[in-house]
Amino acid sequence: MEIAVAKLIRSRRRTLALEISANAELIVRAPLSTSQEYIKTFILQKSAWIRKKQQLINDFIKQHPVTEYIDGAKILYLGETYQLKVTDAPEIFFADALFFPEKFLNEAPRHLLRWYKKQALEVISARVAFYAKQIGVQYTAVKISSANKRWGSCSQKGSLNFSWRLIKAPEMVIDYVVVHELVHLWVKNHSRKFWHEVAKIFPLYKTARRYLKDNSRRLLV
Repeated sequence: MEIAVAKLIRSRRRTLALEISANAELIVRAPLSTSQEYIKTFILQKSAWIRKKQQLINDFIKQHPVTEYIDGAKILYLGETYQLKVTDAPEIFFADALFFPEKFLNEAPRHLLRWYKKQALEVISARVAFYAKQIGVQYTAVKISSANKRWGSCSQKGSLNFSWRLIKAPEMVIDYVVVHELVHLWVKNHSRKFWHEVAKIFPLYKTARRYLKDNSRRLLV
């Protein structure tokens, strides 16, 4: 099925660029001389990337309707529910409430998602560094994903991946997922040895696992 172009913007730029809007529409930015045929071919080549990005944004919009972004709306962050307060500040910031710039309201889902991901990277990276030193393992990178079925994963090369949705969970739960993936760097399965090592580092792991099981739907919204 052909991907619809919501807007084609031509300018004196040198390269062709694709952009997915906050409403999951495709915007094409093209040099003045680029032919329609070349643009169609380029979109076809990038179709998998385009559909993936559109799906992520559509899923987020469904879970976070724009009508929720008003004073007093409830936002989940680090296991607690906070109020959203519309402000004239230039950026989103948190201080016992989530202060949300009025200028972002037209694209609220995109801006909130960006903020959640930024916080997730900062918080989780710090916890990974702390526990990696404690355990004595090395990793190559910490990445934040949009996964909604796996809280964390690790690659053969030592790259650690975590769902941004973890930032909604209590810090104890984040720590458990971090330890879980770090132990996987040297125990590749879920054997008795694996859980023994997790328990040595994080004795409350069963409590954290129970939280994820009981609250997964809440965290995924």
